[in-house]
Amino acid sequence: MMVACPTRIPCPRTAGLVLALLGGLAGCAPPPPPPAGPAATGAAADGERALPAGAVAVGPGLYQVPIGTDTEGCQMYRLHAPGRIVTQAIAWRRPDGSFTLDQREAACAQ
Repeated sequence: MMVACPTRIPCPRTAGLVLALLGGLAGCAPPPPPPAGPAATGAAADGERALPAGAVAVGPGLYQVPIGTDTEGCQMYRLHAPGRIVTQAIAWRRPDGSFTLDQREAACAQ
């Protein structure tokens, strides 16, 4: 035996169907436009964006950028890649010129 839903309250089945349809349509929205500003200019699109001072190339389009010194006066670096997401970890330079996340391996370690 089926029970009819009251006219003032929506049926649970009907409400569930409406919510499912609305949820499905929400995924069909177009992506938001890119933000306006320096990142959206032609120079950035051509890869002509100026790199931060002291940037050291460590790969194609990937750089280590100096961010200051630590309490012992050792230069610290972080990754920088225009237009890409990179890890935000502090790195130090080894005596051979490579980079490490271990301060004890740094060229300035005592």
